[in-house]
This record gives sequence, C-alpha cells and structure tokens, in this order.
Amino acid sequence: MTAPAPHNRRDVALGLTPYAPGVEGKALRDPARWLTYYAVSPNRAVAALCHRLGRLPSALAAADAPDCAAVVLGRVEGEREAVPLALVASGLTVSEINLALDALRRGLTRKEAA
Repeated sequence: MTAPAPHNRRDVALGLTPYAPGVEGKALRDPARWLTYYAVSPNRAVAALCHRLGRLPSALAAADAPDCAAVVLGRVEGEREAVPLALVASGLTVSEINLALDALRRGLTRKEAA
C-alpha cells in the first residue's frame, strides 16, 4: 500500500477519563489527561490510543456521545459494563474509530493500517 493521502491526515484531540490507566486521581487540567496527535491518519491515532490505554483493539469500541465527537469504551476491573476510557474532542468520528479498530483486529501492519 502507499502512504495515506494528505487529506486523510488530521489532528486528533482526546481526553482520558478517570477510568483510563494512569489517570486515577489526576485533575481534569492535568496534561496526563490529554492527548493530541498531529497530522495522523485515523488508524494511526487509534493504534496510538490503544497503546496508551494498554488495551487490544478487540477490547475497545467507539460510540456516539453527547458533547464530544465520540467516546471510546472498554472494560475495567471492578466494573460490570464497559466504561468510557477516552473522549474524542475532535479529529475522529465513531465510524472512523470502529473501522480502525476492525483493521487493527485483523492484524494489519502499521503501514497497511495507515
């Protein structure tokens, strides 16, 4: 495959919820709660988020959410249902996130998934 088209690259802004690993007890304004990926494809942004959350793509899903572009859900110890791990402020749609998760689940290499 070739490199992604320039129009497919964008800046992606995400906020991690208190359920995300390494965020427990941190204030909302703490830089550890915020991620920004610059000029990335949707697949690269999602792969980076999976890595940051320490979750396999099969353990995550995206859904619509009020007041943000999307919410990324996953299971955590001690919770019966999937909980929000990250809120997508801008740069990705629910559809793009779920397509990227599917590509990563199929085991595409980083270059193929770009």
